[in-house]
Amino acid sequence: MDHPSKLSITDFLSEVHPNYVDFVSQTHELLTKANHKSKFDTRRYGITAQYTSPITKRLALQFFIRDGILSMYLYSGFIYCYDHLFDTLPSYVFKALEANNDCRDCGAGCNNNICTMNGKQYRKCFNGRTLFTVTEEVTNILSILQKICE
Repeated sequence: MDHPSKLSITDFLSEVHPNYVDFVSQTHELLTKANHKSKFDTRRYGITAQYTSPITKRLALQFFIRDGILSMYLYSGFIYCYDHLFDTLPSYVFKALEANNDCRDCGAGCNNNICTMNGKQYRKCFNGRTLFTVTEEVTNILSILQKICE
């Protein structure tokens, strides 16, 4: 894969499977309108699209393509701040977030971040991330991203 040194959303979309181009494009539009900084980069395995939150100054979401499969990381500091929206998440996404013990060895105070999922309180690391293979079910998260970015 030979990409120019300055990559764009167009470069990334050219690598995305046609079934998911609209999802990635709409996600990009939502996040950039909400002042998330985007960065496109080439890695050993392919191209990535990263979005940094204007509030936390940390990664909020990242897309990457490996072996032709589109994947997405949702970063905890971004998604766990909106636990009041969890009831509307697609079940697959909700279950993955609920099950994820995503601490990235942040330090002693790391587990002080409490969020509520399905009526239960969880201590979650705000520096962690949850990996999803983008499927039709995962694309339903777009409505949640719209609410987050309002």
